[in-house]
Amino acid sequence: MNRILDGIKFLIATGFLAAVFVAIFQHYSTESAKQAEFERIKKEESYKKLLYSLRGFYPEIVGCMKPNDINKLRLDFSIQMDYCMLYCSDEVVQATNELMIAVSNKQDSDTQTAARNKLMIAIRDEFLPNSQISEKDYIALNPINESMACDFTLHNNQIHPTPKSGEAD
Repeated sequence: MNRILDGIKFLIATGFLAAVFVAIFQHYSTESAKQAEFERIKKEESYKKLLYSLRGFYPEIVGCMKPNDINKLRLDFSIQMDYCMLYCSDEVVQATNELMIAVSNKQDSDTQTAARNKLMIAIRDEFLPNSQISEKDYIALNPINESMACDFTLHNNQIHPTPKSGEAD
């Protein structure tokens, strides 16, 4: 009878310990998943800031902006590049550096566009690593067309045509 009671006590103790270990494992795996999601969201927010400030390097946009606004976008991009060293993959850092070299050396528009496209694809690859999209597949839709003749404003991270007189906002 003692053997049976000892066996039951052993099973209860073993079951209790197993339940505790499962609870601890679930807690840490859940916290790890929450942390990974938090980091992904923060990285996405940082990339949005980087991409917005990248507008300071589009000739179509820059040609229509005040020098002060251009400098602000480019300074913001420079600051985001510094942050990039903390959270970006090596590919994004390298693509960002290539873009800065193309711009600072005043390389032709095609070279600068290729560098911007490479940066966009490097960022995409961080979020969708199995993507088959390449730099050649990415076409930056030009938000500025010739008929706009610099008739736009940058507001809330978006390009908006300036309303013509008599049109409602």
